[in-house]
Amino acid sequence: MKSKIEFNLNDPEDVISFEIAVRSRDIATVLWEITTNTKKGLLSGEYSEEFENGVEAVYKKLYEILDEYSINVDRLVN
Repeated sequence: MKSKIEFNLNDPEDVISFEIAVRSRDIATVLWEITTNTKKGLLSGEYSEEFENGVEAVYKKLYEILDEYSINVDRLVN
């Protein structure tokens, strides 16, 4: 099965769509880095319970947003 996507690079909206399509792997990698390694890095070491609860709350919201848009970061990167 093959698929072809065409963009009119004279149309500013198509230029944006083209950039998103071309950079989609980079975008997925950034999301994976944020959802996986950044959280681990923030919680490595000794921090107050209040700090850890704040990090958990931020990541809970992040995962809710990803779920809302049906984005499975692991599926995109692996």
